[in-house]
Amino acid sequence: MAVTNCSGGMLWCDTDAGFDDLLAIGALFKSGNLNFVTTSSGICETAEMGAERVQRLLHTLNCDAVEVIAGHQAPSVPTEEWLMRARARMRLWEERHLPQEDVSRSQTTAFETAVLHFLEDAKDSSIHMLTLGPLTNVARIASVPLLADLMQQKVCGLTVMGGNEVICKSAGPKPEFNFMSD
Repeated sequence: MAVTNCSGGMLWCDTDAGFDDLLAIGALFKSGNLNFVTTSSGICETAEMGAERVQRLLHTLNCDAVEVIAGHQAPSVPTEEWLMRARARMRLWEERHLPQEDVSRSQTTAFETAVLHFLEDAKDSSIHMLTLGPLTNVARIASVPLLADLMQQKVCGLTVMGGNEVICKSAGPKPEFNFMSD
């Protein structure tokens, strides 16, 4: 991750709050590099569930200062067996390891408004954006001219998690889950 290429070194993480994403978010928080989190659906059934999951994780890590905002629903993809199993395992893990009390902060701020405030408060070329889930929120931001202009001004780096997986030679490449969800 190239956070050091940005002046100011702020990090915005966009996630669907799966296991791997939570590990990354925990490590980023512990390194002191996490400033803003937005969520979409994907591994989580809804963006709101993802935001609650991330908030409970950060609360467990004694970090209630990072703003977490529920974003938009990724386009629906066929619910394959592996996804149903992953979601069930994620719920079991949550029940065992994350606080069950309500630690969610007010979600009354609209996604676009929260992103606007975060971008306006940042210095030029000071934000690195790390996308760990579907690119739904990035596409939504790019479709709003004011937000798109601010992203060009404030975001100096973008790291995207996704790619292709070859299942077998005869089947050819299969889209990776994050890309398939868009």
